[in-house]
Amino acid sequence: MSGNVWRMRWPAIIAMAAVIGGALALSGRQAWTQGMGGMGGMGGPPPHVPSWVVDPELDTPTITIGQGQNDDRFVRCKTPVAVKMDPIMDMDTCTNPDCPFTNNQTDNPVRVKQWSDNDAGGQFGRLEDDEFVPEADPTLVTHYNAPDSPGIVTLKVTVEDLWTGIPVPGSDPPATVDTADDPDKTSAGTQITAWQFTITDCPVGWLPRLDALSPITPSSVQFTLRVRPVQDHNGQSMAQPLLFYLDSTQLPGFCNNSWTDPPVDPMDPDPPEPVIDGPDLRILPQAGLDVLPPGQGPQANTTTAVTDFTITVHCYDFGASAQLLAEATGLPFPLALEGLYAVQETDHFQYWANIPYDKNFNDIPDGTMWDGNGGDGSDDLETNPAGVVDGDGLSRFEEWRGFMV
Repeated sequence: MSGNVWRMRWPAIIAMAAVIGGALALSGRQAWTQGMGGMGGMGGPPPHVPSWVVDPELDTPTITIGQGQNDDRFVRCKTPVAVKMDPIMDMDTCTNPDCPFTNNQTDNPVRVKQWSDNDAGGQFGRLEDDEFVPEADPTLVTHYNAPDSPGIVTLKVTVEDLWTGIPVPGSDPPATVDTADDPDKTSAGTQITAWQFTITDCPVGWLPRLDALSPITPSSVQFTLRVRPVQDHNGQSMAQPLLFYLDSTQLPGFCNNSWTDPPVDPMDPDPPEPVIDGPDLRILPQAGLDVLPPGQGPQANTTTAVTDFTITVHCYDFGASAQLLAEATGLPFPLALEGLYAVQETDHFQYWANIPYDKNFNDIPDGTMWDGNGGDGSDDLETNPAGVVDGDGLSRFEEWRGFMV
């Protein structure tokens, strides 16, 4: 009976050994899989257990502005410029032998984690149909919109490595492994000059006029030009030569019923010949300014490069109006010609100063009784005296310009 018992147990023992052997083989594959993210197979070599270290560390990132030229780092306020992180590498090293990665190293992807302008007031974003739009995802940023206030701005970028789920070369089926997590790296900082060139607006309340008594003393109005900052990110002066363009009306005489320009002294026994042509607003010589001969170009230019300059415009007509433009000839602004002109301090979308203060462009100073809340200068809408039709025969502008009595 004893023999029968052993004859019955040997098949069970053999079967049990087979099960145990399969389990051991499976355990080996599991260890290989856990060690190399799925590598190994039936009867394969002993499992490779990787040990990843940060070697070398993640490179320090750098930033390219525009096309990488020096002029690209001069950006007008509220103007976008292209920015990008220069490509860098992240190498991690496995310290254990028999690593399937070449030279026991893996090249991990690197991505942008954060952009910064050190709270200068600009925005990071991208262009959409040539218009700047802010972008919250730092990996999608392509442009930086310079702040509204001029100054030196330091741009920085912070990057991180993508160290999880790295594909294992030659693995079948495909497997991945987690390598070493490098500390984030931030660039040293790239400086740009956010510059602005402004012109003061015509003072509210200034009215074109002149003294009708001899000697003639025309009224005048002043405008101040400023280039800011006064030094760029290289420590160099931002002083520029300035050109001035004055587009003035040329009305005959100095008021509606005077055909001489300027008015003559009625007691003069030999009055000058009437002058009915000539600009109603003019730039005259002054310290630091050369007046240029008449022509199609600018009327005046500064004699030296400046960061601040005040120009005086003289008036020779009670109805005079003009637009004053100022151009800085040396500021780097490769993208648009209008980038060289001064903008109003209160309106960075207007590249000139209106003379007089006239935001509704009817050639009548805003706020005066003749302005009529922006009515057209040719209007004649009076209802007093009453008649079949409105009007008294004089337009709004003619009444504003006035008569000599």
